[in-house]
Amino acid sequence: MKRIIEFNYQDDEFFLQENGNRIFSIKASDLKFNSVDFYTGVYKNKSAYVELNNKISSDPHKKGEYIFAWLSEIVASIANEFHEDAVVEEELPLARVIPLYEFAACAGDGFFVDNNIPHSEIPDTTGTADFAVTVSGKSMEPTIKDKSVIFVKKAEEADHNEIGLFVVDGEVMCKRYVKQGRGFKLVPENKDFDTILGKTITTITYLGKVII
Repeated sequence: MKRIIEFNYQDDEFFLQENGNRIFSIKASDLKFNSVDFYTGVYKNKSAYVELNNKISSDPHKKGEYIFAWLSEIVASIANEFHEDAVVEEELPLARVIPLYEFAACAGDGFFVDNNIPHSEIPDTTGTADFAVTVSGKSMEPTIKDKSVIFVKKAEEADHNEIGLFVVDGEVMCKRYVKQGRGFKLVPENKDFDTILGKTITTITYLGKVII
């Protein structure tokens, strides 16, 4: 028999609910995904034949649609691997998750290739990101709000007018990259902050494109 699980949002949490009981949740403020909690709440000693229903009526973070689609892909692929009456007794491989770093951890060179950097995990709702970062600062508001999570795809070079993640003279920053003649500048969205001219920068490392 198919299990009906509802996906909803309340009090800064996206959550899964079955028969009136919450079985898994993700905080909207950081979107951290705990794979062990997901397996335990949704599948351990339970039928793998699951249908998700989206019950969200209000989502101030505007992330619910993407999370619901990602979770739906997970439960559909797991259901396809088992018969309708199958019970999951062992931990299953889950869909793709990526590292989530705090902004301060990004300073230095190529932090994301170092597995020793502390991080949590988050579902890749974009399908193409390599890592995610919790933003610290208001320089990119209103496009990117302070404390929000950005998804980043690694690339060798920044394209004109794209938002990227950079390490500039040892300081990590999220800025819009704008070509200017033979040079470039890093431009904030918030006009209360200063534009950084490329000629004033001693060292710069491009960490990747921010996926909006």
